Amino acid sequence: MKFSKKIFISVFLSTLLVSGSILWTSYFHSKDQIEEDFSSRYKVFSDVLGKTLSQLDVRSESLMSNAAKYVAAQDDRHGLLSTHDLKKMKDDLNVSHIFVVNSQGQFIRSTNEDPHLIPNAFSFCPKYKDLVIGTSNIAATPIIHPEPEPKPYKFLFVPTKDRKRLIEVGIRVDFIADTLAEALKSDQNVQTLSLYSPHGKAFGHFKSDNVAFSEEKINLPETFSSWSDKGDHYEFFTKVTSSHPSCCQCDISGTSKNGEYYYVLRSTVSKSEIKAILASTTNKFLLYGLLSILLAAILGWFSSRRLVQNIELAVKKVKEIGEEEDFDKRINLSGDDEVAYLTKQFDKLLESLESSKSQLIDAEKAKAKLKMAREVSHNIRSPIIAIEMILPMLTSVPERLKNVLLGSANEIKELADRLKNCKFGEDIDLTSNNKAPKISYIPALAEDIVNQKECETSNYKGLKIKLSIGEGTEKMFALINPTELRAVLSNILNNAIEALPEHSGTIEVRCESEDSRCKIVIADNGVGIPSSCLKKLGKIPLSLKGGDTRGTGLIHAFKVVEDFGGKIEVSSAVGLGTSLSIVLPTYQERRPHKMERVIQV
Repeated sequence: MKFSKKIFISVFLSTLLVSGSILWTSYFHSKDQIEEDFSSRYKVFSDVLGKTLSQLDVRSESLMSNAAKYVAAQDDRHGLLSTHDLKKMKDDLNVSHIFVVNSQGQFIRSTNEDPHLIPNAFSFCPKYKDLVIGTSNIAATPIIHPEPEPKPYKFLFVPTKDRKRLIEVGIRVDFIADTLAEALKSDQNVQTLSLYSPHGKAFGHFKSDNVAFSEEKINLPETFSSWSDKGDHYEFFTKVTSSHPSCCQCDISGTSKNGEYYYVLRSTVSKSEIKAILASTTNKFLLYGLLSILLAAILGWFSSRRLVQNIELAVKKVKEIGEEEDFDKRINLSGDDEVAYLTKQFDKLLESLESSKSQLIDAEKAKAKLKMAREVSHNIRSPIIAIEMILPMLTSVPERLKNVLLGSANEIKELADRLKNCKFGEDIDLTSNNKAPKISYIPALAEDIVNQKECETSNYKGLKIKLSIGEGTEKMFALINPTELRAVLSNILNNAIEALPEHSGTIEVRCESEDSRCKIVIADNGVGIPSSCLKKLGKIPLSLKGGDTRGTGLIHAFKVVEDFGGKIEVSSAVGLGTSLSIVLPTYQERRPHKMERVIQV
């Protein structure tokens, strides 16, 4: 067999073996990564949806409390109310049930059924007697499955002023169906969403085209951190915190588990998308395999034809490089024969080696950064949890300051989560990763920012920040990204504070409802803005305070507000102050239900 043919076979098989090994390893790595990314995506989807349900559960209780207190006030004023009056109040307050219970726990009024057929209230939970004797002022349940109702409800008790009677209100938690229906619409891969009590009884099964309430009871997994492959779909179980993890009524009815009451969200996700991705990936790697065979054949042929001449000289130089371990040297043979071609390829390999070493160093640095980011995220959590646990114990601290501290702690937790979720090869980005707009209550958001600024500027004795909320603001809901609008309001308030000489003066923040728009006015009595600068605001970096990096905040503010469909109006006079108005369209497409008025700010 000719030497050139031996070289051809050797080069061809070697190239094919190396490329085949790389392709085989890369294929299975890509396949595992695709499956991991897909499952992680829907694990996060389930976790976020669970947190949303938990927040809705907690927020809905405040509306129930208001409804119950209103009925109790009417009882205090008019005495025992008639069933007819209670039914009218039920419709007006948008609750599903209103009950009146006497001091012995007997139901004496009910808007939905004969009260004499309802068991004694104290049989549900003996602690309800505390409402009568005065050691408790409110008692509520999480979402439960009252027999024989097929749909889930929440109930809440408050006593009348003389504690001779108890008022109980109940709501059918339709927000579960609404929230899960919206989630199903957002992702076609999600086939069904189901919610269960701790002992496995279903609250409901939700598909994109229907909702089913059944008596189904399943065996739930002991842990909820993993997912399972069911052949044609994945199945995720997520533990959802309830509004009352410790529930006396749930313990007595046997629906809690180990003294804890929570919900379990089961998500079934179709594998059709990932199957299509994997099929496409397989086809690509098959094509790469064919190309590698072709490349190996071409390389073997050229090597066998060009390698015979000057081969000894090439071997000599290769030995020199190997013996001296000087990988900066190159063979650099001239000509276009086989050896010259091989030596050029060898030189390129050396260059690739140097490049790979550099890339490896960069990868190690990136890995170290990622490890440090996750360690920082882990270390931040413990002090933040400690702060959250200590806050309820600070009885002398005003509730407003506690809310500011809690909001700050939540922001730090969010930063920690972003650090924790950083991925290898990506820059660490601490900006908000949640760009989705939400229906937000503008006065609540403004009040939160004002409270925060009052804490930040508490050292400025001459500074006053006043918040006023005008009439009709109960309709001031807007479809925005609350995180971005908070940043805009914070920046504008900072500008207003800096515009006050020696940080002394008054800043007014007003929330007003104007036609079908939400209006936030921030007015100060500071130095004002020259008229020559007013037309440039929001268009170019402009600052009266100097500095190369100043003046970009208003550009961002104008852009954010315009993205929300709103506008910013500015009026100012030098020496008198500045008034800046943020005008946003009121959310009109879907008027929030009274029991859905749960705002994330």
